[in-house]
Amino acid sequence: MKILGFKINKEKHFVNVVCNILLVLIIAGVAVVSVYTPVSSMAYLVNDDVYYTGNQNSNKVSFIINVYWGTEYVEPILKVLKDNNVKASFFVGGMWVSDNIDLLKQIKSDGHEIGNHGYYHKDHAKLSLEQNKEEISSCHNIVKTAIGTEMTLFTPPSGSYSKTTLSCAKSLGYKTIM
Repeated sequence: MKILGFKINKEKHFVNVVCNILLVLIIAGVAVVSVYTPVSSMAYLVNDDVYYTGNQNSNKVSFIINVYWGTEYVEPILKVLKDNNVKASFFVGGMWVSDNIDLLKQIKSDGHEIGNHGYYHKDHAKLSLEQNKEEISSCHNIVKTAIGTEMTLFTPPSGSYSKTTLSCAKSLGYKTIM
C-alpha cells in the first residue's frame, strides 16, 4: 500500500507511522505561517519538573519525533522536513542509535535538535533511581560519542515516569518533555 508516496507495510505500527507522516505534512503547512523553534527554547514548566506545553502565546511550533522503531520511515520524513524547510526535535533511543549512527548523523547535519528517549525503551515509572540513571546516561553517552551532542531534553518512553524518573533526569541536567 502507498500513502503520500511512501510504501507502507502492514505492521503493528501502521497507525503511528501514518500519523507521523500526516503530522509532518501538517507542520510543514504551519511552518509557512510560523517559525520553528526547538523544543528546548519553547518548553514551559507546568508542574513537577515536567514540560507539557510550549509558550501558548507564541505563533511558533515545536515538532517532536520519537525514534526507536520505524527506521525505514526516518529518511522519507527527513526529506519532507527538508523540502519544506522545517526543523524538528528528534528524541532517539540508545538501542536505535547503536544500529543507526549514520542516520543520526544525518538528522544532526540537517539541523534538527536531538533529545534522549532512554536506551532500551523501558517503562521509567517502574525503574529504580539507579535504573533510570542507567537508561538516560547510556543513551546520552552513545549519542555524545556518535555525534558529539550534549542532550538536555528527555522524553520518557510511552510517557511513563515517576517522581524518581523526574529527580534522576533533573540531576543529570535534563528537562523532562511530554
